Amino acid sequence: MNHHSLLVVDDEQSQRDALVGFLRKKGYTVLPAENGTQAIGLIQKETVDLILTDLRMPSMDGMRLLQETKKLNPEIIVIMMTAYGEIDTAIQSIKEGAADFINKPVNLGQLEVIIAKALERKQLLSENLRLKELVKERLQFGGIMTESSSMQQALSIAARAAMSKATVLIIGESGTGKELVARAIHTASPRSDQPFVAVNMAALSDNLVESELFGYEKGAFTGASMTRKGRFEIADKGTLFIDEVGEIPPSTQVKLLRVLQEQSVERIGANNLVHFDVRLVAATHRNLEEMVKAGEFREDFYYRLNVIRIHLPPLRERKGDIPLLV
Repeated sequence: MNHHSLLVVDDEQSQRDALVGFLRKKGYTVLPAENGTQAIGLIQKETVDLILTDLRMPSMDGMRLLQETKKLNPEIIVIMMTAYGEIDTAIQSIKEGAADFINKPVNLGQLEVIIAKALERKQLLSENLRLKELVKERLQFGGIMTESSSMQQALSIAARAAMSKATVLIIGESGTGKELVARAIHTASPRSDQPFVAVNMAALSDNLVESELFGYEKGAFTGASMTRKGRFEIADKGTLFIDEVGEIPPSTQVKLLRVLQEQSVERIGANNLVHFDVRLVAATHRNLEEMVKAGEFREDFYYRLNVIRIHLPPLRERKGDIPLLV
């Protein structure tokens, strides 16, 4: 059974009755109208998916009906029936918004195909629009798609944090999108046209952490064959993302605390300070509060990091998001 509703408009009753009868046999709900004025009245009262109208009619012709229909409801499909000598007008009707036209006398088989294709196109366009709206609803911040209310709350905090200069601490298990959120914060911030520099502490041995973050001068240690900027210098004017901040050794934490407070860094082997302007975003999968209690993480450093806190829920609590991430 076809669920589409069609409106047939033709001032010739025999032609109109034949078309109505044929389309009803094909399963369509069909409304007849003998002129454009009557058709407009039906459009305003009834649900109409498609109008099949004669081009030449007294009072209101098919072109005028097309124009008025598009004003009332642009989604209604209009197909014109034209005489062979009216090809230019038929083409003009396409420019005005008609979906197609068919020559009279109407070939019923051809008409069936034209209507079916027009309705199929409309359905595809409607589904496409629905998907776009759905995507728009799910795009909460930085292009991150989520159906999870807890994740939406986290992204709301991230959006507000983007306009702040304060340090951000992102807490979440592996795979929850910590770096993705950090990048989104940077992109939405006034620093977006400046560098976003990421470093993962879990990937560095303890003896490399300071040289990676602070940089070093040539000859500062064995293998230092050239001067190298640290991540803070490289990220100047932008955002530095320190992932797995819980892996930073306590001895380096106290130096980092001073660096963050003074916004300056001394390269290893240097005697002068290099000033910088960096917004810090840190992340970890560990429980820093428990590490503070256990003496594994400096309390003052923790509070320096934990200015704006964002907790990302694990994927097992966001099962609806998994297809969106594939």
